[in-house]
Amino acid sequence: MEKQQGETAPKGSKKSAVSRQQVLDAAIRTLADQGLANTSVSDIAEAAKMSKGVVHYHFESKDELLRRVLENCSEVLAFRVREAWQTSGTPAERIRRALRVMLATRTDGSPEMRVLTDLMALAIHDEPLKALLAEQFERRRNELLEDLLKTASELGLRARIAPAVIPRLLVAALDGLGFHQLFDPPSQDEQQELPRALELLAFSLFEW
Repeated sequence: MEKQQGETAPKGSKKSAVSRQQVLDAAIRTLADQGLANTSVSDIAEAAKMSKGVVHYHFESKDELLRRVLENCSEVLAFRVREAWQTSGTPAERIRRALRVMLATRTDGSPEMRVLTDLMALAIHDEPLKALLAEQFERRRNELLEDLLKTASELGLRARIAPAVIPRLLVAALDGLGFHQLFDPPSQDEQQELPRALELLAFSLFEW
């Protein structure tokens, strides 16, 4: 995308950073509500209450904007999980809390998760989008592996299987629950039981 003549971009680094974040926030809201296939740059500009020229100023192409949206969504969700890990408590309490937050991020209908879910579905037949998602997923999986192994070590636990497989199993279970929530939501009783089931799954992968 090229900057349009006559459009004024924000001046000053602080103001520019705020304006850029406003565009990202508007993009996430719009993509969450409409999906990528039904969203144009004009839609995002309208949601941000800015001109298309300002959007062009911050992001040279829709692909660049999409990359930043992906990074932003992933970081928002990862921040919630990091908070759970880092909040005081025993190692076992931190693991349980983190698992509950990871489940919540996939089932509470947040705009960030709705965007990621939409993009995951589209990426099946879109190689560039698949590559963008793969980059984010690998980063988060490695972060989960690092946190799990560190906390397991504090508990004196030893992995029963290759450690690198553990975050893949847990993320697959969590993502599957998130997708099923969309089409086959659990009953209230099942919903209350799911966190405990995840804890049993996670701890079963380690020797006490």
